Amino acid sequence: MTARLTGQSVDRVEGPRLLRGEGRFVGNIRHPNLLHIAFVRSQLGHADILGVDTSAARSTPGVVEVFTAEHLDGGVAQGIAAVLFERHHYDQDGNLLTASLADYLVPSAAEMPVIEVEHLEVEPLHDADWRGVGEGGLIGAPAALTNAVADAVRHLGIDICEQHLPHQRMRQLLATAEG
Repeated sequence: MTARLTGQSVDRVEGPRLLRGEGRFVGNIRHPNLLHIAFVRSQLGHADILGVDTSAARSTPGVVEVFTAEHLDGGVAQGIAAVLFERHHYDQDGNLLTASLADYLVPSAAEMPVIEVEHLEVEPLHDADWRGVGEGGLIGAPAALTNAVADAVRHLGIDICEQHLPHQRMRQLLATAEG
């Protein structure tokens, strides 16, 4: 028999440790060969970026990799996969059946469109010395693709209210089209 927790207070085991200053946080853990990440952002909120010279960062001792907008393509590919290919499937007991890349497709370079990144320059609306939160192509791609599909089928009376749109689902939606 399981303990009844609904309507009952639950003792938090981490509370006293944190109050005594004995908490352990990921940011404080040190392991040999541990990597850290740093984001460098433009001083402008929006701008036309004609190029990025990463030679100083790449030549800094200890730097393992430097990523730029050129690396957005992979994030956009993941965003496209999230809409067209991926779906979490569970069995009757709630076990995840699609837990690895072997269980769903990811677009290859052959299926990927040409990706163009455009930056617009506007004055910041605040005095803070920071911009954005470092999202990659994965953040905007699903919404952009879903909205593009919604725009493409709106004239058929199809209202897209979901983000998972593989070819099977699109066939179902098109079969119900008004036109």
